[in-house]
Amino acid sequence: MLYQPMLLILLCAPYSLPVTVYSALTSTLHSLIFGAITCVTGILGIGIGAALSKHFKKKSPRADPLSCAAGMLSSSLCLYLAIVLARHNIAATYVFIALGETLLALNWAIIADILLVIWR
Repeated sequence: MLYQPMLLILLCAPYSLPVTVYSALTSTLHSLIFGAITCVTGILGIGIGAALSKHFKKKSPRADPLSCAAGMLSSSLCLYLAIVLARHNIAATYVFIALGETLLALNWAIIADILLVIWR
């Protein structure tokens, strides 16, 4: 499996520089941006997931698994688009990484709630 910042480094490397020289120059920057995106979207996704779960549970008792499924499917689409767009537009790549990780983090609060309901 390819670590996401390394993928960004390899895809953003200009063709004139060897990849080792370019990766030494920018690996810290890409790792810092990726880490910041991961932290912020994780916290944001947990909050949004808890709010969505609370809102939709009033309308349907099956809202939790459906929210998890929607979050997983849409996050996989966003992360796929991030990988595809990485060579063409780095800003769009970071946007889709942020969306994908936020949608992936939606599941954490919902899955914890599902497990607590099962154990009761």
